[in-house]
Amino acid sequence: MSKCIVLDKIPFHLDGDKLAARIHLPKDDRELCKSWENLLSKVESSGQPKAIYRDCTVDEITEDTVVVDGVPLKSRVMGHQLGERKRLFAYCATCGTETRNLEDTAEPLERFWLEELRLSMLHQAVEFMHSEIKRRYSIPKISWMAPGSGDASVWPINEQTKLFGQLLGGIVTENIGVVLTDSMLMLPYKSTSGVIFAAEHDFATCRLCHREHCPNRRAPFDADLWKKTQPDWNLP
Repeated sequence: MSKCIVLDKIPFHLDGDKLAARIHLPKDDRELCKSWENLLSKVESSGQPKAIYRDCTVDEITEDTVVVDGVPLKSRVMGHQLGERKRLFAYCATCGTETRNLEDTAEPLERFWLEELRLSMLHQAVEFMHSEIKRRYSIPKISWMAPGSGDASVWPINEQTKLFGQLLGGIVTENIGVVLTDSMLMLPYKSTSGVIFAAEHDFATCRLCHREHCPNRRAPFDADLWKKTQPDWNLP
C-alpha cells in the first residue's frame, strides 16, 4: 500500500475584485469596502489550503462495487467510468483551518464573505492537487467522483468513512485538519473528498443528478448516461 502524499503548502491568490463582484459588494459603500479589504488581507496572510491523496490499486470491478486496495466501494457508476483502469487516487482537499479564529469577531455579513473566500481557497487546493497528480503520474486528463455528489445511488455519502478511515489511512485530520462527523459532514465546511482517475472524456457526477437548481452544477443531467449506469430493473 502506497503512502499518502500531503500538500500542506499550496499557494493561493484571492482576486479581490472578482470576489467582490461575486458577493455583490456595493462599490459606493466605503465602510463595507473597508471591511471587505480588511477581511481579505487577514485571510491572505493567515489562510493555507491543503490536500492529501494516495495512489490506489483497483483490485476488482463488479456490477455495483469497485474494490480498491481491498476496500469495497459501492458505486455502479464508478465501475462504469473506470472501465479497464487499474488505478485511482483517493483524496481530500480543504480551505484549511487557519481562518477559523476570524469568525470570533466577524459580523454576520463578514462571515458570509469569509465562506466565499474559503470556497476560493478550496477550489485552488483542488486545482493544485489535480495538476500535481497529472504531472507526477504523467496523466494528461482526469475526472473525479465524490460520495454524496449527484443522486444518492451514484455513490452514497456514507462511503466517506471508507475514504477517511481506510483508503486515506485515518490520518486526514492529523495532516490537513479535516474532521468527518457522524453525519458525514466535513469540517471545515469548505472541504471535499473522493477519488480521481485517468479519463478520456470529461465526467462530472452532475450529469447523473436530478437536482435542477443546484448552485454548484457543473454539467447538465445526461439521461442516456443515467440509463447506462443503472441496473436493468431500474430502467423505465
